[in-house]
Amino acid sequence: MSSAGSPRKTENLTRNPGLENAPDMLQSIIVAVAELHIFDGDSGIFLLQSPRVEAALFKESSYKYWLYVADEDRKHVGQIVQPNMHATFSTSHRCLVWCFYDEKGRVYSWLLRFNDREMQERFKDAFVRAMYESLNESNFNAIKPEDQQYIISAYEEDVEMQDVESEEEESDEEESESEEEDESEDESENESDADEFTRKKDRNKYLAVGSKNDRSFVVKGGAVGVFKHTNDDKLEFVAAIGDLAKPSGETIAPSKVMLHEGDSSMVLLDEKDEHSLYKMDIEYGKIVDEWKVHDIIPVVNVVPTSKFAQTTDEKTLIGISHNSLYRIDPRLPDFKLVDNERKQYTTKNHFTCAATDEKGHIALASEKGDVKLFDRLGINAKTNLPNIGDPIIGIDVTADGQWVIATCKQYLLLIDTRLKGGDHEVKTGFEKSFPKDKKPKPRKLQLRPEHIEQMGVEVSFTPARFNVGTSETEKTIVTSTGPFVITWNFRRVKQGKTRDYLIKRYGEDVVADDFKYGGDRSIVVAFPHDVTAVKKQYLRAPTRDALSPTKNVSL
Repeated sequence: MSSAGSPRKTENLTRNPGLENAPDMLQSIIVAVAELHIFDGDSGIFLLQSPRVEAALFKESSYKYWLYVADEDRKHVGQIVQPNMHATFSTSHRCLVWCFYDEKGRVYSWLLRFNDREMQERFKDAFVRAMYESLNESNFNAIKPEDQQYIISAYEEDVEMQDVESEEEESDEEESESEEEDESEDESENESDADEFTRKKDRNKYLAVGSKNDRSFVVKGGAVGVFKHTNDDKLEFVAAIGDLAKPSGETIAPSKVMLHEGDSSMVLLDEKDEHSLYKMDIEYGKIVDEWKVHDIIPVVNVVPTSKFAQTTDEKTLIGISHNSLYRIDPRLPDFKLVDNERKQYTTKNHFTCAATDEKGHIALASEKGDVKLFDRLGINAKTNLPNIGDPIIGIDVTADGQWVIATCKQYLLLIDTRLKGGDHEVKTGFEKSFPKDKKPKPRKLQLRPEHIEQMGVEVSFTPARFNVGTSETEKTIVTSTGPFVITWNFRRVKQGKTRDYLIKRYGEDVVADDFKYGGDRSIVVAFPHDVTAVKKQYLRAPTRDALSPTKNVSL
């Protein structure tokens, strides 16, 4: 192979770990000289496979690309460019690390170390373009230059965050060793009185952690399990609210839930009715009201009007449809949608989720992967951040509005919303638009390819959350994938240390997870037929033992 240039013909790829069947004719996009390494699970290191390979990106069709790696003796890698590669570039190490899945689902972790930084940068730019076009089926050059740079920066692993204070902190490792309690005792008291609730054939689907009365709620089919947080950070089954039905008597199949009015009620969406919300009185254990939102505009999700609104008796809430954002006021006589506090888009944006900060600023995300930041309802967004290509399934905001965490299936996206410059009060992208040449650099939080290989599961994150509390600062981010609960130290992430995370493996897949309100020491974890609380100190560094299916398994 030679340098980047005109279309060329490649030989048919042979069957080999790291190879897929590629078509005969491919157009060369870029070729780079590098070392090739493969991760060895036994030793825990990357082993040299070839001291000199040519790594190439090829274009098969308008929006389909291949990564191809070979030396003089052998074709090592040939695979389609797609998200499950979990590709990460490191400028400081001049390398690309990624995953390959064979036809049996086995994972291999590869590493290319480029000869120089300039070539690594060129290859990264070409790779990001290929990934973007594959995901969006549109031309990367058609988007604005500043948006191109925003997308490219998300693939860089070691870009430093700007203006991050150097804070004294207790390290995760110190926390994990600061108490010598027996871990098994902390997780052994879940069986309790919940037998009847857990025996229901339906699977746990949703988790809502309360902020007022030390309660957590798990939705299973048409029933809600109520659990109490004890003083020693365990969960104790309290009651089951069963056979949920509308005031008309018709059964309900919850598709979303949200605690409301100081945890005295729960708002539910019914998967069979996209135009109404249902209020369940938690103490009464019954749905007591139906709110008709609108006869045409649907409601696909709801969020509190501000970060801590759920701790108060605030009546209103925020609803989203696939192409609109609006306030819902249950006190209105007919339809509950507030017309003068609605932002309607003419095109289908496929909005999926939203979150608010303590001032009521709103972050709105979509299936297309873009994020809009609003300072209030009924007007245009102050900031529009372009999509990287993957659908956003969850979003959260720090109380001060300075950081947004968006969850995609295979990575988290951390966005610094602060506008740089000036000595006055910090402004964010919620309050003022970013200059086009000063958009934030999004940071991807993702699992290392070599860890994914050892985990042996496909990555599919649950919506990530910051810890939350009215007198708490955000210290930790939590999410899960398959049987693993994962946390990132938020302070370290802000300093650019995105590769450091802690992990805990369970014996079954996690359905949902969130912090106990008021801190980051205890994490509530829901499984298909169980729920538990785990102390953060019991999460460990992702060693082979911690990741192994046969070791370090709870439940």
